[in-house]
Amino acid sequence: MNEPTAAGNRQQELAEQRTLLAEQRTYSAWLRTGLASAATGLAIAKLMRDDGPALLIDSLAVLFVLAGGAMYGLAFWAYKNAVAQFAPLPAGSIRLWMLGLLSAVLFLTTLVGLVLVLAL
Repeated sequence: MNEPTAAGNRQQELAEQRTLLAEQRTYSAWLRTGLASAATGLAIAKLMRDDGPALLIDSLAVLFVLAGGAMYGLAFWAYKNAVAQFAPLPAGSIRLWMLGLLSAVLFLTTLVGLVLVLAL
């Protein structure tokens, strides 16, 4: 009786596209936050070296870098869970393995940043 119409299908497709784009924007916001946090940690380690107790400065820098690394994992986890509702993913979506790889590479660079913080 209530069969889907072509217009109804198109509205559903557009709603899925908007939802997917919102999830991608959220993912990129998590990544930006992680990058900012890691950069803040590196800046603290480099610029504040002589401005206070070394242990306190190093601890603060390490916490910021670790928080940045955690953001990449959280970003991927949240995106993966959000797009799990789509089966299959809408056309034009970024493949999940690509975002997983990007998050992993950023996490590894954060580990390198952590080594730099500890070495500075």
